[in-house]
Order: sequence, then structure tokens, then C-alpha cells
Amino acid sequence: MNVLNSLSDKKIDVGIFAMENAQGGVVIESVEALAENKCKIVDMFYVEISQN
Repeated sequence: MNVLNSLSDKKIDVGIFAMENAQGGVVIESVEALAENKCKIVDMFYVEISQN
């Protein structure tokens, strides 16, 4: 299930997905998906991920 599709189809009210990462920068797939789906960004936040 795609978060943005579910938002557009009104199956969910809010969703969280990655817009960028530290190594690769902007996630192009996310930007393209935002352009294709009607949704509103209400907040952005950073999550620190530590891999061992």
C-alpha cells in the first residue's frame, strides 16, 4: 500500500514517508509521488537512524 495513494483515496487521514536521507539526499521517488497525488504537507521532522 502506498501512503500517498491511500491519502488521495481518503483511506487514511495522515501518513509518514521519507523525503530525504543523509547519504542520498532527496528521495526522487517521493518528490515524483507528491507531484502525482493531491496531499498537503502539514509537518516535517528528522529521525536519526543508527546502524551497527
